[in-house]
Amino acid sequence: MRHSIQTLLWIFIISISLSACGQGAVIYAPTPLPPDTSPIAYVHPSGAFQITVPRTWSAFSQYLPDLASASFAMPNSVEPVLTITLLNLVDMPDIATLLNTYQAEVRPDVGRYTEIERQAMGDGSWRLIGFRTNIGGVGQAVNTFIQTYGTVISISEIILTQPDNPTLWRTLEEAVNSLQVNNPSSLSPTTLYNAQKTATNPLHLTTVHIWTTHTGVMFITGMIQNASDMPIGGVPIYAGITNGEGAVVKGESGQVLGYAIPANGFMPFSLRFGDGRPIDAQNYTITLGGGGWNPLSTTPRYYGEAYFTVNSQRTDTPEGTVIITGEVTHIGADIVRDPMAVVTIYDNQRRVIATAFTLIKEGVFMPQAVAEFSFNITELGGTPTFHLVTVQALPEIP
Repeated sequence: MRHSIQTLLWIFIISISLSACGQGAVIYAPTPLPPDTSPIAYVHPSGAFQITVPRTWSAFSQYLPDLASASFAMPNSVEPVLTITLLNLVDMPDIATLLNTYQAEVRPDVGRYTEIERQAMGDGSWRLIGFRTNIGGVGQAVNTFIQTYGTVISISEIILTQPDNPTLWRTLEEAVNSLQVNNPSSLSPTTLYNAQKTATNPLHLTTVHIWTTHTGVMFITGMIQNASDMPIGGVPIYAGITNGEGAVVKGESGQVLGYAIPANGFMPFSLRFGDGRPIDAQNYTITLGGGGWNPLSTTPRYYGEAYFTVNSQRTDTPEGTVIITGEVTHIGADIVRDPMAVVTIYDNQRRVIATAFTLIKEGVFMPQAVAEFSFNITELGGTPTFHLVTVQALPEIP
């Protein structure tokens, strides 16, 4: 098996349409070749491992001094179907202790995962068969393969998003079997618990809070993390409310707030269900991206927190309204435009109980300029404890 980290690759297919117009003209066009889906060797940026996967799959790589990992997703999806993690352990326990510790204490889905069976494989690896629910409440079959190479351990996780698709299963199995450990010395010695730092794709739901106002309006609010080293903007988000049979009975779409989620940063989201919670609602699913969304083409150049200082204060009225006012100073050297303020309000459990945005100033915002903002928030999913205001702006158009 092979693994890798650090680089964020977004692989997408561009469809080109050819057309011609003319009086009485007959145009003969060659039949286009099908897209190349042949396997390609993916080498982790650390050089610690490589693996062969379909070339149309996108890869998210994570490269830390003591961890190398890569996650792979099929076209038009941000949900990984395969994740590889490589660690160089300071102390390699016996295999039984290793498996038991990983399953009971280390897995990132501990508490949502149930082991069904474990098998010793012919190549010396172990296959752990299990079932879990993701953060959206959807059940997933999971196959985890663990193998040791001296002091190095590889953890390969397959998510069976299409359990009835034998072609996909064979592709995943072939990919796992192609893993090759090349240069484990590039990783600093660490412990098994460091596997918890594995990021499976650049976008993560870090908190989700479902709440209903006294007037019956339902909200789903939360925070999205960008674990990559590049900003990602225009992130579509969809929440579907499902019944006991898993069918979506109500859905709402929106976008993560702000011009972009900063590299290695966070931004909030809020989805409002004006008709309230459906009577037969049992669960929910949340989808990030999709619909042909491509972050490389939607992320604008923008100015973030390093270019602004923000002062704000909060007032909680007896009527239950939260008023947040403040001012923003542009401390950068560049002329920017359309500065936006995004406020996130938290309760004492660090849940997002409200979020909103406002355009601070329309048009040009000069260096050293000061502008004021104000929020009046009446719909809250709890008692406010603290708040954060994030300011972003776009570059001035030449």
